[in-house]
Order: sequence, then C-alpha cells, then structure tokens
Amino acid sequence: MRVSHSCGLEPNLRAFEDTLPPCLPEGQGLCDPLTGLYLREHWEWLLQANFALARKTGGGATLLSAALDPAGAAGDEALRHFGHLLRTHLRATDIRGRRGTHTFGILLPDAGMDAALRLVERLHWLLDVQPLHPDRRLGATFGACSLGPGIRSPDAWLRRADQLLLQARRSGGDCVRSEPLARKHRGVQGAALR
Repeated sequence: MRVSHSCGLEPNLRAFEDTLPPCLPEGQGLCDPLTGLYLREHWEWLLQANFALARKTGGGATLLSAALDPAGAAGDEALRHFGHLLRTHLRATDIRGRRGTHTFGILLPDAGMDAALRLVERLHWLLDVQPLHPDRRLGATFGACSLGPGIRSPDAWLRRADQLLLQARRSGGDCVRSEPLARKHRGVQGAALR
C-alpha cells in the first residue's frame, strides 16, 4: 500500500505499512472542495497512521480540535477563510482536516504543547488582522491534547481533544483548553488562552 495525498505533504510511512489502517476506497475524494482541507474520513485515516508511526518511533505530537465561533456564523465564506488560514500558515507536515460542518482537526507531528499553543495564538491573531468582514470578527475555539502515555488509541486521543474543545466552548469560546496544562501564555495560567 502506498500513501498518497493531494492536499498536503506525503508522509513517509512505508516502513510502517503493517500498522496502518486500511486505505480508503479508490476514487473517494480526499479533500473538501470548500476549504481545501482533508475530508473527515481521510483525515481520521491519517490520524491513525501518524498515531501508529509516533508510537513505533517514540515521537511526540499534539492534536487540536477546532470550531469556528459563533457556529451559526460559519457560512461558506467563513469556512473558506479559515481553511485558507490553515492551508497557508501551518507547517507542511501538519495535517489539517474538516471534521464536521464547522469543526476541524489539526495534527501537529513532532510538536509539543507550547508549539501548539503558539500556533493557536497565531491563528487567533490572523483572524484579528485578516477579518472576514470589517465589522464582524470570526472566532475560533480549540481543544489541544499532546500525545502521552495515557493515550491508548487515536480514537481516545481525538475524544480527549474534543472534550477539551467542549470545555473551551462552554467557557465562552474563542479560546483554547489544553492538556497537559501549558506554561503561561498571553497572561493566562494553565489551560486557557485568549
């Protein structure tokens, strides 16, 4: 099985083919035409593959679960704008996908929590300086979870990032909740940023 992608960098996973999930059916589209990001099914497949790779090599990674705020304002124009920011302002090795109507997944291979929070801070700044409309700011809420020994599967990792996203949304949104707790960022101690 050969891993190929049209939306981003092709990970070098050939040495770990036996641990990879089955490939997607032939002809199934890999990218969301609106955002230019991976579709949920393919993004989740890449999450599984990269989880297996990180476990085999002992590498680290951080997973972000993201949602646009307010959810109702996330029309096509907002989705295109956020997708553009994710495609143009992340590393080539980062894996971005659209997971739902206004939700996204971002896998940051070989990145710890501090790097993930710097990325979230940069995305918030970009949403401020490149607004969708001069009179209306688009916000984004994030849950961030680093791969640690307590994370036993890609599904458990994603569930934890989604739980942190939900906590951040319940606290008012347009912020991030992280685990493990990060060093102080932008004047806020612990798990909240923004």
